[in-house]
Amino acid sequence: AGGFYQKFIEAAAQKGDMAAAERWFKNAETSGVDPDETMYTAMLKAAAKAKDLVAGLRWCKRMQHAGVSTSEGGLLTQLMWTGGEAEKPSLALVEELFQFACEAGLRPSSTHFTALIQAAANQGSMDAAQEWLDAAFAAEVRPPRILFFRLLNTAAELGDLAAAEQVYGRADQLGVFVNTSAYSMLIKAAAKKGDLPSAERWFRRSEEAGVGADAKTFTLLINAAAREQDTEAAERWFRECQRAGVQDERAYRGVIAALSKAGGSAEATERLLLQAAEEGIAPSEFSLNIVMSGLAKAGNLERTEHWFQEGSRLGLAPEVATCKCAIKAAADQGDLPTAERWVRRINATGIQPDAQALTVIISSLAKLGQLGHAGQWFHTACSNRIELEPCAVNNLFNEAIRRDKLAMAQAWLDDAQQARMAVSNEVLAALVQGAARRGGISAAEALFHQACLRGLQPTVETFNVLIKAAAKAGDSVLAELWFQRLRSTGKSPDQGTFDALIQSMGRRGDLRAAEQWFERAQAAGAKPGVETFNNLLHAAARASNLTAARQFYDLGIRSGLQPDIATFTSLISAAGRAGNPAAAEEFLAMAEAANIAPDVVVYNTLLQAYALSGEMPAAETLFGRLRADYAVEPTLWTFTMLISGYARLGNVDSAAAWFGLMERSGFTATAEQYNQLLRACAAAKPPSAELAEELFRQLTARGIVPTAYTRIHLKSALGEQRLERLLASDTAATEVKAASDKVGGLDSAGQIALFKAFVNEQPIRDRSSVLATRAGK
Repeated sequence: AGGFYQKFIEAAAQKGDMAAAERWFKNAETSGVDPDETMYTAMLKAAAKAKDLVAGLRWCKRMQHAGVSTSEGGLLTQLMWTGGEAEKPSLALVEELFQFACEAGLRPSSTHFTALIQAAANQGSMDAAQEWLDAAFAAEVRPPRILFFRLLNTAAELGDLAAAEQVYGRADQLGVFVNTSAYSMLIKAAAKKGDLPSAERWFRRSEEAGVGADAKTFTLLINAAAREQDTEAAERWFRECQRAGVQDERAYRGVIAALSKAGGSAEATERLLLQAAEEGIAPSEFSLNIVMSGLAKAGNLERTEHWFQEGSRLGLAPEVATCKCAIKAAADQGDLPTAERWVRRINATGIQPDAQALTVIISSLAKLGQLGHAGQWFHTACSNRIELEPCAVNNLFNEAIRRDKLAMAQAWLDDAQQARMAVSNEVLAALVQGAARRGGISAAEALFHQACLRGLQPTVETFNVLIKAAAKAGDSVLAELWFQRLRSTGKSPDQGTFDALIQSMGRRGDLRAAEQWFERAQAAGAKPGVETFNNLLHAAARASNLTAARQFYDLGIRSGLQPDIATFTSLISAAGRAGNPAAAEEFLAMAEAANIAPDVVVYNTLLQAYALSGEMPAAETLFGRLRADYAVEPTLWTFTMLISGYARLGNVDSAAAWFGLMERSGFTATAEQYNQLLRACAAAKPPSAELAEELFRQLTARGIVPTAYTRIHLKSALGEQRLERLLASDTAATEVKAASDKVGGLDSAGQIALFKAFVNEQPIRDRSSVLATRAGK
C-alpha cells in the first residue's frame, strides 16, 4: 500500500507540485499507511523542487517529530541554497534548516555556508554575513570566489564601505583574484557613502595593482564627486576618463548630473552634451532632461526648445519635471504661448501630472492672468482628488480676487468642496474681503455664509472686513449687528474692529456715536493707533465740529500719535466745513512743519475750505501755486471745488470760466459739474434761466444722466412751470423725473437734509435718514 501512494508522491515531487504531494501523503496516512523515510524524503524533494523553503522546514520538523532520520543531506543542502537565492530571503529559515542538518549529522560544507552568507547578504544584513563568513573560516571551510564578489556588491549597494573593505581583506588573504569589478565595487561603496577621498584612494590602489579602469569605474568617481557637489573633482575625473579613452554616455551623464547638483551653469552642462554629440555619443533621456531643466531654470527657453526638438528626433521624451521648469520660466517671462505649449507636452507624455506639476502649472497660468486655463487644471486636480500644494491654491484664488473674478473663485470653491480639498482660512477671508470691495456688504455677506459652509473659521479680521463693508455702505446699524455676531463667537474685538465702527459712525456724521465707540475701545483695553484718531477726526469733520477735531488731535499727540497725511486732511476738512479757512491754513502749515508733504487731496480739501467760505481769490491763488510751487497736478475735484465756490456766490461767468478751463485741461464733465453751473444760474441775481436751459440741453446731448440735484437747481433757476415745459419738450424728461423721484415725496425735514448734504459737499451714503418719511420708519 505504501508503494502505491509513494508513486503518486514521487510524481508530484518531480513536478514540484507541493499541494498534490501533501494531498497524497495525507491520503496514505488516512489509509493507515505508516510513512517511512522514503515517503518523507519524497516530500523534501517536492519542497526542494518547488523552492518552498517554509514547506521544506515544516516537513523536516515532521520527520524529527516522527523519529525518522534522513540520509538525504543533498536535499537539505538544496533547500538551504533555495533559501539563500530567494528574491525575499529569510535568513532565519535558512539558519533553522542548517541547524536541522547539523543535528541530522550532516557535515557543514562550503555550499551550506555560501547559502547562509548569501541569504544574509541578500537580506541586506552585512553583519550577519560577516558572522557566517567567520564561522566558515572557523570550520576551515573556504567559501567560493564568487561569494566574495557577491558580498562586495551587496556592501557597495548599501554604501557600507567598512564591510566592503573587510570582505576585500578576507579575499586578499585567501589570494582570491581581484579584478576591475572588485575595485569598482569598492569605489561604489565609497561613492554611495559620500566618501570621495576613499573612492579616490581605491582607484589609486587599482592603478598600483595594474588593474585598468573602465568607464563604469570613472562614472562611479564622477558620481561620488557629484554627491559631494564637488564640480572640480567631477570634471577632473571626467578628464581622466577622456585621457583613458573610455568615456561613454554614462561618464557624460555623471559629470552633467554633478554640475547640475552643484549648481553649475546651464551653459556648462549644455557644452558637455554638445561635446558628446561631436564624439558620436547620443545623449540619454536622463542627460537631456538635466540639460533642458537647467536651461529652463536659467530662463533660456530658446535653447530648451532646441534640445526638446533634438530629443524628439532621437525618440527621447521630456520628463514632467522638465516641463514644469519650462512652464515656470515661461510664466516668469510672461510668455503664455510657450507655457501652454509645455503644458500640452505634459499631456502628450500620457502621464497624469502629479501634485507638484499641477502646482507649477496652476501658479504659472494664474500669474499670467490665464485664470480660465488655470481653473481648468484646478478642476482636473479636484476631479482626480490630487491634493495640491497650498501655494497653488492660494495663488489661484488670490489672483482671481485681485482681478475681481469672484464668480470664478466661487465656482472653484464648489470644486474644492466636492474634492474635499482644503482651502486656507486666509483665502476664504480674502474672498469675503474681495466681495466686500467689489459688490459691497450684500456680496460680502453672501460669500461669508458660503465660506462658512466650506469650513471657514472666521477670525476677528474677517468680521472687521464685514464691519468695514457695512460702514462703507453707510449702514451703521448693520455694522453694529456684525459686531454683536463677532462677540457671540466668543472672540474679543481688536482695535481694527473698533476702528471700523468709529469709521462707520463718522461716515454718517454721527460724532457722538463715534466717540462712544472710542470710549468702548478704551474700556476693552484696545490701543488706539493713527487710524483710530484719523477716523475720529473724519467724524468731527463730517459733523463740521472743528473744536472736537482739535481735541481729538491733541489727545492723539498726547497718546504718541505720529500724524500722517490723512490726519491733516481731516483737520483741514473740519476747518473748511466749519467755515474757518484760517484754521485750515494753520493745519496745512503744521503738516509742512512735520515734514509731511501735502498731496493733491490735501490741497483740494483746502480749496473746499475756501469755496465754502466764499474766499475765491484765495482759492484761485492756491490753484495757481499747485503746479508752480508744489508740483501737484490738479484733479477733476480741484476744478469742481472752484466751480462750486463761484456757484455758491451766483457768479455764473467765473463758474463757467473754470468749467471751460477744466475741459481744456482734458477732464470730462459729469453731472456734478453741470449741477454746479445750474446752481450758479439759480443763485445769480436775477436767476439766469436761459443759460440754465441751455446747460440742461447740453448735459442731455452729451448723454450725461441727470441727478436729483439737477432738477433742484433747474427748479430754482426756472420756476416750477417753466421747468415742466422744459421737461415736456426734452427727450431726457424721463431720466430727470426718475432722478427727481429720489427727492419727490420728502417732507420739509427730508428736503432740508438733502440740501444740507449738498451744501456741505458730502455725498448721502446713509439714505435711511433722508428717506425716513417715505419708508415709514
